[in-house]
Amino acid sequence: MLLGALSAAAAQLAACSAGPGPLGTGGDGGLQCSAGAQGRPITMGIYTLDNSGTAPVTVTSVTLSAALGLAMTKSWLVPIYHDPRNGNYVAIGVAADYPPIAKADTAINPEWRNRVPAAGATIRPGQTLNLVFGLIRTTAKAGRSDGPLISYTADRNSYTVQEQTGQEIRPGTCNSTP
Repeated sequence: MLLGALSAAAAQLAACSAGPGPLGTGGDGGLQCSAGAQGRPITMGIYTLDNSGTAPVTVTSVTLSAALGLAMTKSWLVPIYHDPRNGNYVAIGVAADYPPIAKADTAINPEWRNRVPAAGATIRPGQTLNLVFGLIRTTAKAGRSDGPLISYTADRNSYTVQEQTGQEIRPGTCNSTP
């Protein structure tokens, strides 16, 4: 019986990867500060997920890490818009209101209408998609969290990557005291 349990544990460990997966290592560190009213979601679309592997990636979940006074809405994957004037790609970015539909940033990135729920979505090899969600400040003071934690599978392995840029939403400007 012990041998069977050890074999099952070894099989589970073999299906997980300790190294960085095809979605990379989470980018550069930092903190994105935004002003936002308590209870009103704002758009957070500063993250891109780039599948540098040779197998499709399936996102299994997106969660906030170490959130204090912040809640996350449903997360979406949005195609990257390539500006026809200069060829640059444009992510949804940070907007005053969520969702960004019918807002000023929709004119900048019209791909919002082509969004799919992040959980269960597939990212093809070589494809880059914009991770977008709403953040809601749930406290009178500033809310803060680490970057989102993305769990996914690729080529029968499970991976987790944490984006290194955290978020802070303040009741006033980012230069004010929380």
